Amino acid sequence: MYYRLILMNYKNKISLLQVNICYKKHSNSTICLQTQGDRRMKNRFLLSQALIATGSLILFGCATMSAQTTQQYLTATKENLTINPQLAVESSTKIIQSGKPNAEAYHLRGLAYQQLNNFAASESDFQTALKLDQKNESYMVSYANLLCQEQNYTKAQIYYDQAYNQAKKLNHQLTKIYIDNGDCLTTQNKLEPAIASYTNALADESAPVTAYIGIAHAYILQENFPVANYYLGLYKGIPNKQYLQIKLVTLNGLIKTEPKLTNREKIQQTINELKEELGIKDNNQQQASQIAATNKITNSTAPVTIVVKDTESKTTPATNTNNFNSRVKTAADGRSYIIITAGDTLFRISINSKVAIDKLKQINNLKNNEVVTGSKFFLN
Repeated sequence: MYYRLILMNYKNKISLLQVNICYKKHSNSTICLQTQGDRRMKNRFLLSQALIATGSLILFGCATMSAQTTQQYLTATKENLTINPQLAVESSTKIIQSGKPNAEAYHLRGLAYQQLNNFAASESDFQTALKLDQKNESYMVSYANLLCQEQNYTKAQIYYDQAYNQAKKLNHQLTKIYIDNGDCLTTQNKLEPAIASYTNALADESAPVTAYIGIAHAYILQENFPVANYYLGLYKGIPNKQYLQIKLVTLNGLIKTEPKLTNREKIQQTINELKEELGIKDNNQQQASQIAATNKITNSTAPVTIVVKDTESKTTPATNTNNFNSRVKTAADGRSYIIITAGDTLFRISINSKVAIDKLKQINNLKNNEVVTGSKFFLN
């Protein structure tokens, strides 16, 4: 099988008239099925695949594509972005090589390269897209997400802020910016500003499920399971797999703090139903089940793995305290301190150190509940 394109060159512009899909028969004869082009083209995806399969167009001396052909390549790129990012790279490259600058082609190719973990190429394309369209907040957010994935958090926040300002100026939707920025802050363990960002996103009544997942995840990291469960309960849409995973994590934490037996039994019943729906089976050793709580597929921040421990786990608070105590060091002035690591929260430190949260904030001159990874945190 091969594709035959019938083109027309009129006033240095290429117009696609037909796409013929041809098959060779055993008798060496050829059968070609005709598919209309231009405005009568009904199957745009077939056309876009044909354009990609043929490599490059015969341009008859013309260095640029028609607007319609460019749009067909863009459509093919978007359709392949998540299912076949390499094909998305190829189709967007056709536009870029046509000679006419196209910011969206660079942006889409940057997203495709990011899917392929080619971060250098992705960053280069995002920068080019922003040079061609400096006021596009979607490009700013995509670049910020990549920078966050590369752990260049300071620069990422600059681009999130620029996206905020630009969207506000144009009265555009801010929801996705709030969610993506919240995801990035969560990966840095900056949970209070992350929660604030998700809360802003939830002011939009049509906020996607990722906003509810994001804020629940942040509260889970603070071990505030009742509030995490509250926000998950606010979502009225159809739950996806990621939502069910976060719900399971939340209930596994919630059951350990619920004092009433009847409530624990109800929670356990829901846990069992969620495990069955997710296909999770408890083994004889009752090992912890690991569930990856990744954000929306278009969000490129690093995945976070949450460990869901069996509700009958033998892990006790005393064991956690012993681990915590082994981290405590003594400063030159005699005060005790720890070095903040990923996963530490003010709530968790307070429980393990047996020092009230307000007291810890006073000792460390904190204005909010945020603790910074790698910093020295005093306990007295």
